[in-house]
Amino acid sequence: MAFLFQGAAQEKWMLEAGDYTMSRFAGLYGMEYLGMAANKKEAKKLAMK
Repeated sequence: MAFLFQGAAQEKWMLEAGDYTMSRFAGLYGMEYLGMAANKKEAKKLAMK
């Protein structure tokens, strides 16, 4: 599972909380968490996984 975080004014704490939450969610439901992308560069890196 990969998570795409969208927002105009993302703050560090928001990204950290979102990443933690999605990681826990994936684990609870037996999914492999690949990570979170908050911009185009990070999305491309996730797509390579």
